[in-house]
Amino acid sequence: MNLKKQRYFFNKSENTYSKDLILNPPIHTQLEIDEIIKRIDSDKFMEIVDFGAGSGRLSIPLLKKGFKVWAVDISANSLSAFSEIAKNLKLSK
Repeated sequence: MNLKKQRYFFNKSENTYSKDLILNPPIHTQLEIDEIIKRIDSDKFMEIVDFGAGSGRLSIPLLKKGFKVWAVDISANSLSAFSEIAKNLKLSK
């Protein structure tokens, strides 16, 4: 898939991870997130770059754990949704 098609696809709200699922992830997603966070050596790495961050499925839990997250995504709409969620949770300025 080329970049233009990817951007078009992920800029549609129905193709992004929903706010409800970010705030209340299903158990399989929560287990995956917990495992990722467990594997990060937080003594060495407190700044994370989340490529393909989307609307924050992983970035929001990382922020909640105190990591500084640089969210990168091809979709401006997804990043906007991520920023709004982070702001509402008082995880960003």
